[in-house]
Order: sequence, then C-alpha cells, then structure tokens
Amino acid sequence: MKSHWPISILSTLSSFVNMLLPLVLVRILGPDEIGLFKIFFLYLIMIFPCFSFMTGATSGLSYWAGRGAEGARAIQMSALVTFVSSALITIGALALHAPIAAYMGWDAVTMQIFCVGLFGATASSFYEETSIALGRIWRGAAFGSGVELLRTVAILAVAISTHSIKAIFITHVAIYTVKALVGLGLGLREGIVSFRWETQAFRNVWKYALPVSVAAAFGVFAGYSDQMILAKHISAADFAFYSIGCLSVPPLMILEMSVTRVLIPQLSAACVAAGDRKSTEAARLFRRAVDELGYFLIPAVAGMIVFAPSIIEILFTARYASAASYLRLYAFYYLVLVIPNDSVARARGAGNWIMGNFIAFSVVTLALCWGLALRFGPWGALSGLIAAKLASRVYAVMYMRRVTGWRLAEFIPMPELLRSVAVSILLGAAAYAAQPAFNSHIMWFLVCGSVFTVLYFVLTLTWAHRSDRARITERKVLMLTQHLGVGGLERMILNLSHSARQETDWQPRVFVYDHVHGDDPSNHLIEDFRERGITVDVYSKGEGFSVKAVLRIARVVLNEKIQVIHSHDLGALIYAVAAKVATGFRVRIVHTQHSFVHLERKPRYRFYERAFTYFADELAVVSEDTRKAYAGLGVSSRKLHLVPNGVAFTENTALTRERKLELRAQIGTLVPPALREATWLLYLARIHGRKGQDHAIRLWSELSPEARAGSALLLVGPETQMGELQRIRSLAAAAPDADRIVFTGSARDPRIWLEASDVYLSCSEFEGMPLGPIEAAGAGLPLLLSDIVGHQMLPGTSHRYDLASPDQGAAQLAFATQVSRERLEEIAHEVRYAELWQGSQSS
Repeated sequence: MKSHWPISILSTLSSFVNMLLPLVLVRILGPDEIGLFKIFFLYLIMIFPCFSFMTGATSGLSYWAGRGAEGARAIQMSALVTFVSSALITIGALALHAPIAAYMGWDAVTMQIFCVGLFGATASSFYEETSIALGRIWRGAAFGSGVELLRTVAILAVAISTHSIKAIFITHVAIYTVKALVGLGLGLREGIVSFRWETQAFRNVWKYALPVSVAAAFGVFAGYSDQMILAKHISAADFAFYSIGCLSVPPLMILEMSVTRVLIPQLSAACVAAGDRKSTEAARLFRRAVDELGYFLIPAVAGMIVFAPSIIEILFTARYASAASYLRLYAFYYLVLVIPNDSVARARGAGNWIMGNFIAFSVVTLALCWGLALRFGPWGALSGLIAAKLASRVYAVMYMRRVTGWRLAEFIPMPELLRSVAVSILLGAAAYAAQPAFNSHIMWFLVCGSVFTVLYFVLTLTWAHRSDRARITERKVLMLTQHLGVGGLERMILNLSHSARQETDWQPRVFVYDHVHGDDPSNHLIEDFRERGITVDVYSKGEGFSVKAVLRIARVVLNEKIQVIHSHDLGALIYAVAAKVATGFRVRIVHTQHSFVHLERKPRYRFYERAFTYFADELAVVSEDTRKAYAGLGVSSRKLHLVPNGVAFTENTALTRERKLELRAQIGTLVPPALREATWLLYLARIHGRKGQDHAIRLWSELSPEARAGSALLLVGPETQMGELQRIRSLAAAAPDADRIVFTGSARDPRIWLEASDVYLSCSEFEGMPLGPIEAAGAGLPLLLSDIVGHQMLPGTSHRYDLASPDQGAAQLAFATQVSRERLEEIAHEVRYAELWQGSQSS
C-alpha cells in the first residue's frame, strides 16, 4: 500500500495554520458575522460542489488511475468536463444572482462574490486529485496544501487589517480561482488535461460519474441536513454556537480523507489483479486502513468528550462556552469515520450502488434530522445526523461482505479497534477524575491532555507488541540485501532462503532496497526466488541513504510480523539497524559478514562496521579469517559465530572435451566462436574493488605469446561498484592479445561456465569464504588462486601465487593448464575404454 502520509503530513501542517482562522475571527467579528461566515462557506465549499454534479468526475479519478490507457483517456475527458462545466455554471449563476440572493437573504454584493467563487469551488481540486490518484502523492499534496496555507494566511491578514467579512470572501474566491487556473496550466503541460473530445471516453466518464454525482447531490443531505435545516430555522448567532460546537478538526478530517484517497486506487488495482477471484490483498489493504484510522480517531473522540470545555475556551474564548455540549455529542461523528464508507464500491466502479446508497441514506438523514429538530431543536438535528451516519457504515460493511466474500475478521481489525477503545476509556476516565486537582480548565487540559496522549501511544504499542508475540505461530525472517543480481552473494542468499523454507520452520522473505526497475530479468534472481515460493519486496532508492527505504523495510517488518532481519553486507546492516529503531526494537538482527573488501575503499567504513554491529543481536562469520578481521576492528567475540557458507556443487565433476565443446556451443555468442577451441581460463566474480580482475589481466600479460594464443581469459560477473568495469576494460584493452579477453557480464547459471571451462582463476585480495573456488573445485577444475588467507582452506586442490609476482602466477597457470589437458585426456581414455568394454560384453 502506498503511503498516505505525504498527504496527511502536508495537509496537517497547513491545517495548523488554518486553525488560527476561527481563533482570530471570533475575536474581531460578532456572532452574527461568524454565523454568516459559516453559512457562506457551508454552501460554497460543502454543498454547492455536490449539487454541481462535478463530484462524480473528480471521484472517478482514483478509479480511472488503475485502468491503464483507457483510464488515461478518461482522466483527460474528466478534466474537460470539469473545467468547461465549472465555467458555464459560474456564468449562469451570475446571470441569476438577484433571485438567488433574495432566497438566501443576502445582499447583492455577497451573492456576486459567491457566484464568482463557484468556478474555484468545483475546479480547483482537479490537478491535486489527479496527481494523487496517479501516484504522484507528494506533488499533489504539496500543491493542495501549499495553496491552502496561502489562503489561510491571506484571509488572516485581510481579516486583521480590514475587519470586513466581504473582504474575507473576496480573498478566498480570488485564491481558489487562481488555484484552478494554475492547475489547468500544469495539467495541460503534463498531459492530464486535454480539450480533445472523445465520445467513447466521455461515455465511460459519464457512466461512472453520473450515478456518483447524483449520489453526492443526495449526499449533501446525508452530511449537512442538520446545518441546512438549522440555517433556515435559527438565528445566525445561534447557528454560530451550533457550528462551533460541531468542530471540524482538520488533522482528523485530513487523515480520513488522505487514507481514502490513497486506498481507493490501490483497492482498484488489487481488484483488477484478482479478477473474478476473492482478493485477499484488497482485504488486507482495507483492514490496514481501518486499523490506522481507528488508532488515531478513537483517542481523539475520547479526548474531545473529556476536554470539550477546555477546547472551546482555548479556541473560541469563554463567550462560546455553551458550544462544548454540542462538541461532546459531535465527537461521535468522527468515530463513524473509522470505516471508509464507499471505498470498496468506488474501487469496483459500482456507481449504481453508490448512488442508491447515498439516495437512501440521504432520505433517512433528512427525515431524522427534520423530525428530531422539530422536537428537540439543534440537539435533535445533531443526533439524527450521527445516527444516520452510523447506520450507513453498518450497511456498507454488510455490502462489502456480500460482494467480496471477505469474512468480517479479514477486513475489520476488531482486536486492534477494541484495544484502542479500552485504553482511551481508561485514560479518559482518569483524566476526568483528575479535573478537581486543577484550578483552571486550561491547565487541566494542557497537563492531562499531554499525559493522555503519551500514555495512549505507550500502552497501545506495548499491548500490541505482546499480542503480536502471543499470536505468532510461525517464525519469519527477512533477508535484507541491496541488490539481487546474479553474483555469488545473491546466489548464497537464494540457497539459504530456499533451504530455510524447505528444511526448517522459518519462513523467509526477501527485501531488496536498491533494485533497478526495468532491468532485464536475466540480470537478477528475483524470479528465481519467486519460483521457489519466496516473496520478494522490491524498492528502488535514490542516491545516498534513503529514509523512505527504511520506512518501507519497517512497514514490512510490522505488517508481516517479522522476528529477524538477516543482513549480508555493511549497507544492509545499516538499513537493518535503522529499521530496528523505526519499529521500536521489535526485531532482532542477525548479520553475516562474508568479506571485508570494502574496508580499504573509505576509512569511515571501519567505524561503520564497529558502530552498527553493536546493534546486531548475532554476528555470523564465514571463515576464521573474517573472525580475525572483526577482532581487529574491536568487535566483541561474544556475538561471533563461525558458520561456513553452503555451496551448491555442479552435478557433473568429470567432463570430456567433447562435452565441454557442447556446453560452449550452448553459451552462444557470449564468447566468440573463434575461441571455443581455446583453453578457457575462467574468472567468475563480481566486478568490484579488490576482487582481483586487474591482477588477472597482469597475470595474462605475463603469459608467453604461445600460451596466450591457445587460451582465452573469460571475466564473468556483474559490475557492483560504479566505474570498476570501465577501469578493468581499460586495463584489458592495453594488454597483449586483448581480443582474447572476454567480458561476458552476469552469469545467471554459473554451473555451465564451470563445466565448460578448463582452469579456474581467482586473484582476489580478500576472501572470507571463497565460494567460487570451492564450487570450481567441486566441478573438478584445476585452481590458480592468489596466496591469501581466505584461499588457504583449499590445500592440495589448488595452486597459489603471490599477487606481487605475476610472473610466478603465469608459470603456475601454465602448469595448471597442462594438468587440465592431462586430466581431460585421462578422462577421454577412460570413456573410450568403457565404451569398448561395453561393446565386447554386448557381443
């Protein structure tokens, strides 16, 4: 699930400034003007856009964003409908402003301002909504929140300087009109807005938008019946008290809106991917959204009920203290927002259900609010609104169960919601009981409200952690790696994960945080993991350390209940430690150190090794050499465990010359056909600093011309250090017989190279566990290795030379080549003898 937090964070920042608006206005305007202010924006921002029938086109953006090329055309047609219709509506309203003003009881100037503002009210959000629906969440959120911040600051400045309600209205209308026009220009530049007419696209948009728009028009009654009824039946001053009690808390509204806006396109994509099958992924996405909404909305409701008098007094002065009673009841409105009402229907394109649902509950809401308002006044209207909202959510849950086949527990996280309710009730009761100990409502709110907030998060997180541990029935490990290329380390992670899944009760999952999207599948092992039933999470970070990557890893850890992160190099260890901190130290880290080839590149790596291994719970080293290297860094030996890496050997360890030539033909054009008969000197390693390809080229240069004429040096492996491949190629180009030095790139299956080659060569400067040489020895190849500690575990099976003496290495290589030829001749003789023996037996 893509994160809604860019929307929530940016919108909340602007909302904090926006919260200053009522604080200032109630201090410079009278209750009558506050009432007019509330009614003006009730109709302009809340009610009119729904009656304009434009909401269907905007709501459809999330639906169309998951529909490929057809969706892209529909988005462009939605833009055309939105901007043209908004302009026509504004012109028509201006022409009829006089009779409308008479009905509303407003003066002509106020009504003219209102009519001009209709264009921005319906068209200003199009660019923002489209960007978010298309996944450009930061861009859309920044555009919308930035304009909202500008609007609030401008209105505050105008209100303070003029004390004029009309000046406030003009400021809002001007900014929203400019926002709509700027969005139009940006949309044209980015191709999401087009004035090209397509009849089929219009039909698609209209088919979805019409029922949604009709539903939104009726939805006005579902959301604002109480205010529409009271605005005509009580005075503007009394309406001001009521509307202040029905406090709009921007962060909570933004949270609900943000979660829904991000959820719908992802539900749509999940439903499309599932086809006619039950989508468990969509259920998981919905459950997570409800869990997240409940986690923040439930304590907020409890806080509003307990601290209502203090909240009203702080925000609106003691003059409006009587509004606190309305706030306590209105708080339950936020509780019903925990269930995203029609997000599943929107994701499925069920416009008819949305229309029918809104019509039915609009009638129910209007009837309840009207009937209860006549009997109980504002209290009755508010009670009717909340009761109707609750009923609509219950009905939506029943609808989701019916159309998706989900069980209730699959998409409603009841244990998590009840946990938040229990903790909120406990803390709310304690805060209310502590009220007599304070001399003022303000001090009580500041102290107990802060304690309430801190203890809520501490208690719920602790409870959740213990509950998660109690529910865990399987052990899960996350293999964390920077890349999943076709190198030895990546193959080792593949073998380890596969073995863990087949032979233990651990369930492995892989997270690769620096994957190159669009890369040729032959250059990585992702499908190899997935073919073995191992889930791979892929993320592509930018340059440098990525906080986003940390948050993605942390999210996987929390959502999948991961108990252990297993890292395999320094970079992965750093991200593992960061994720451990981000998840509140809920996960253990096991780090396996394979080599220290990186230490000489940058001095700070030595510090990183010592600092970050401190946070690892267990350290595994693959050889005695790496254990000693850790000791040299000052790492405590108490954490260290020597666990040699496993190696996958080839099935064939003795091949005839004919068989080698057959395999070389299968390799194809990676090696020029003219070199197929040559003696193949195989250098199988990733191209990285200190891996020794430069030493191999120096050794090649020391060979006699005759030896080089009958040989080919094959450098097989991917580049894993930027610029290293270019450096090695430059060295190869300057070497003698450069045309016989071949760079083949990645080796998806290294076994065929081992079976097809004659001699294995490794000139590495450091090896922890030399997997490549061990595999080569298992394939029966003669080995020529650099004389380093890491290669000393292969006595009797290899020839070794000092890297400082490439001439010595050349002599050793000539000897190893001769051994290879003699071995093949011996094998050929044994094969021929076996064939003759079988022939004589059959005769």
